[in-house]
Amino acid sequence: MMPLNRKWPIRELMQAAKYYVDKSRQRITIEYVLMDGVNDSAQDAKRLKALVRGVLCKINLIPYNATEGKFRRPSEARIMQFYQRLASLRAPVTIRWSKGDDIEAGCGQLAVKNQT
Repeated sequence: MMPLNRKWPIRELMQAAKYYVDKSRQRITIEYVLMDGVNDSAQDAKRLKALVRGVLCKINLIPYNATEGKFRRPSEARIMQFYQRLASLRAPVTIRWSKGDDIEAGCGQLAVKNQT
């Protein structure tokens, strides 16, 4: 969970998602980008489980693709721990391993390095 959801608070988004699922009977997909030390702890997994409880959904865990910024991808072991903490959910959970992160272009992310 990112602590900067001011424009669209997560609780309101989840209420809308639940409404959509109830009316459409369609599964939603939750994309959860894992960032080292930001949202990859046991407590974060617990909060995510509570947030999606009762919602027909699939969860894609997406390890962050590091660039020159301050955020980092969690270790593979930490990613797997987070994944395993979600095992008790009735929702399918997948890890979306990226291709292209070696050139800073993984999972829709495209970075440009400044040339001086």
